[in-house]
Amino acid sequence: MIDFFKIIQNDNYNIILILEKELNVYNILEFNKKFDADLKKLKNNNIILDLKNVTYADSSFLAKIIDIHKKMYNNGKTLVLININKDFYSIIELAMLNKILNIENNIESAENFIDSIEAGSLNQVK
Repeated sequence: MIDFFKIIQNDNYNIILILEKELNVYNILEFNKKFDADLKKLKNNNIILDLKNVTYADSSFLAKIIDIHKKMYNNGKTLVLININKDFYSIIELAMLNKILNIENNIESAENFIDSIEAGSLNQVK
């Protein structure tokens, strides 16, 4: 089985570093199976999804991100995307999901964003 990602656990959030360079219709089913199984093992925490290694992602991966975002939001937790490749960000923008998804440039700004939501000074995007 492919190691699609690495999980780094912290008190208030988990960083999930995507290791796979390409996430598309050909490998998304295997990714979903592994991701969903590992997500159930984690504490019910916020997630920072680090996409710095992803060079290509298609709409099937975007659908998974939306699914994760919805599950997190419904559980009162936050998903933040960081280090997004410009081509994949263009797909997000085209679908106008940049208005829904929490996107930050790096880990520090993602941590600050989560801290602000936890402190109640920011509202999470739906």
